[in-house]
Amino acid sequence: YERGGYAVAISPDERWVAWTGYEKYLTRLEIREFVRLVDLQEPEKHGWDVLRGDADYDVVRFSPDGRWLAAGDVEGTAPLVSVVDPAAEPRLLGAVAGGVAAMVFASDDALVALGGDGEVCAWSLARG
Repeated sequence: YERGGYAVAISPDERWVAWTGYEKYLTRLEIREFVRLVDLQEPEKHGWDVLRGDADYDVVRFSPDGRWLAAGDVEGTAPLVSVVDPAAEPRLLGAVAGGVAAMVFASDDALVALGGDGEVCAWSLARG
């Protein structure tokens, strides 16, 4: 068994930490990628995975109001997770060419992502 991490973000109110990483099970030849959300008021619970699968998430950002968590992966997709209701189904905002190289919230409801190929995309959280 092996585990590692790629990126970390702290919510504006400093209550939440989000981190991306992987778990490798050598006996099963299985690798799981994840984005984990940890409540710093209960860190002993180690948080829970809000995204899990094959995507290599290497960027995470909280919205300025702390209600949203955006992730970016090496394939270019940008899923959005509700921090207010982390059990809710994540939604895909869009994708950017060349993998997500960087992302930033321009406001509480607008996310801008830069792709590895130089493409810049902006998405409204209200519209998707």
